[in-house]
This record gives sequence, structure tokens and C-alpha cells, in this order.
Amino acid sequence: MEHESTHVFHNFKRSMIGLKETRSREFLLNIDFRQCEIFAYSCETYNRILTIASTPQRRREALAEYAHGPLPGDSRLLTRLNV
Repeated sequence: MEHESTHVFHNFKRSMIGLKETRSREFLLNIDFRQCEIFAYSCETYNRILTIASTPQRRREALAEYAHGPLPGDSRLLTRLNV
């Protein structure tokens, strides 16, 4: 999944795709604005890990490699990608 396409999940309103909308459930995902980039990077990284690694052991190894790579060094990203 491309980084920018993940932003669809927190930018689109539920009513745009025919889902019921309430006052507390207006968007597809209720992600705090400050967390949007972390969410997008998490989705992008998770997709890449699933693409390159076919076993749980290899996914853990890939996560460790990504943890020391060029992605944001934010501990919240690693917590969300725990495989």
C-alpha cells in the first residue's frame, strides 16, 4: 500500500461509502491528526514486510531491519508493527 493511499482511511467520511455515520463515528478510522503520518508509515512498512517475508520468523527479522533503517525513529511505529 502506498504511503499516500493510507491517508484515505482517516480522511474519508463513512457516509461517502454508504456506511452509517454518527457524531462519534464520522470518519472511516478515528485517528488523531498528530498520528496520521505514523499510521501511514506503519501501513507502508507492514505491507513491505508482508511482501518480502513469508514466515513469522522472517517477518520479525524484517521488522528488526526496518527498525534500524531510514523510517522515522519513533517508538510508536515499532509498537504498532509488532509481528
